[in-house]
Amino acid sequence: MNDLTLLNKDGKFVIDSRDVAEMVSKRHDHLLRDIKGYVEVIEKSNDPKIGAVDFFIESTYEDTKGETRPCYLITKQGCEMVANKMTGEKGILFTAKYVQAFNKMEQQLQQPKALSPMEQLRLQYQVIENHDERITHLENNMVIDHGQEVSLKREIDTQVKVACGCAQISGREFPPAYQDKKLRSRVYRAIWRDFKAYFNITSYHNTLKKDFEAAFKFITGWSPTGSLLRDIQLSNQQTNM
Repeated sequence: MNDLTLLNKDGKFVIDSRDVAEMVSKRHDHLLRDIKGYVEVIEKSNDPKIGAVDFFIESTYEDTKGETRPCYLITKQGCEMVANKMTGEKGILFTAKYVQAFNKMEQQLQQPKALSPMEQLRLQYQVIENHDERITHLENNMVIDHGQEVSLKREIDTQVKVACGCAQISGREFPPAYQDKKLRSRVYRAIWRDFKAYFNITSYHNTLKKDFEAAFKFITGWSPTGSLLRDIQLSNQQTNM
């Protein structure tokens, strides 16, 4: 049984699932199948205190043919889970090896180490890079504020009026299609449905800030189709009768 090699994944020490499979004399694809089963159970629990990435991190590697294959990076907690499912001598030896490997790394981390100028520079660059990544992630996932929500709703109101033919009638009179509450409600439902489908969200509250301008363009460019458009046209024909 070979020694385990620890890898540093974003500051978290992990073991490649291929090394684990080799250590316990198990086919790698069988180990992947088992781990996927563990991950499914964790995700189904919907427990916010338990995350699958705390145990198993999805990754890939390139095989001898140059093809990309799946693997997992297993944390210390993940190793404990794998070990708990094993019995006999292999389970005991694997437990001893991973505990030894992680404890050795923890002891090394506790020992103070002077950084060279190059290492210090590299560390500073990594901190800046991680900071930029976090900022980019926040910017890409930040949703619109209350004022922007109000602006979208007002634009929706305007577009519903346009869709019902309000722009084609002078004065303050509304066309029959708009006065028909059921028909007007159908128009509202249709535009909101298409809006959420286009931006792949469940509520307009979840519209991303970076998509705010695109949201406006979508609304102003929206128009009813199919049976809804036909019903609006038939309803508005009453103005000419």
